[in-house]
Amino acid sequence: MPELNRDDALRQSIIGITAVYGGGICHFENLTLTMLNKLIENRFVDLDDKQNYNAPTIREYWELLKKYPDEPITLHGYIVSPERDDYRISIEGLKGESRNTDFIRDFRALCVRHPCGEIIISCNYQYCWYD
Repeated sequence: MPELNRDDALRQSIIGITAVYGGGICHFENLTLTMLNKLIENRFVDLDDKQNYNAPTIREYWELLKKYPDEPITLHGYIVSPERDDYRISIEGLKGESRNTDFIRDFRALCVRHPCGEIIISCNYQYCWYD
């Protein structure tokens, strides 16, 4: 695992949150491709990390977002406090409000490859969550 940047203030700034760590974690929503790119550039994420055994890697989410940069797609998850040994950013899932059939197809394929705890797929709303 690469050495992660431990500048928590910058990490929170990129994500657009002010963290209140309950149990050492703080949830976030609405992480965009632009934000994820900044987190990657600043070494805040391990692209091979994943929420759990079944979940996609951060790299897989990133590749999907890069393929559809103009679609309204965001990630949700949590950050772990720099006070903990398991400091990281964890992506729990994806939310989209896309009508793009190619994206919906690729989203469905991601969820088939990586069975999730919750999934919603419709013609204008997509959601997945890995517990």
